[in-house]
Amino acid sequence: MAAYVVWIDSREAKVFKLSPEGTQIHHLHTHGKKHHSEPHGKQHATHHHPEWEILFKDVTQSIADAKEVLIMGPGEAKTHLKTHIETHHKHDLAKTIVGMQTVDHPTENQILAESRKFFKSFDTFQGV
Repeated sequence: MAAYVVWIDSREAKVFKLSPEGTQIHHLHTHGKKHHSEPHGKQHATHHHPEWEILFKDVTQSIADAKEVLIMGPGEAKTHLKTHIETHHKHDLAKTIVGMQTVDHPTENQILAESRKFFKSFDTFQGV
């Protein structure tokens, strides 16, 4: 089991597997158009974007052996991913989500630095 960091927006996800053996990074993409907000700031529901469901399925398959998951991203996709996991994987994977953070479009090194800081703080808080 490993810790994972998922950075996600409406077009792509970067999945970082953090384990004692090292870090593995997987890039996953939708092949649809970029999603724009509705007037007055209302986001489209996930069911209006089937490519999101495909991306969410790819992400959940990538993190199936997770011990802990941190979800990061700039917009609503991270919240939709969390809801997807809680709806479709409530007895297993949903329990591994330990945090969500709003971050813009950081580099991979910035994501790794932020995730190390988060997990160090989380592990200390959990008494690990």
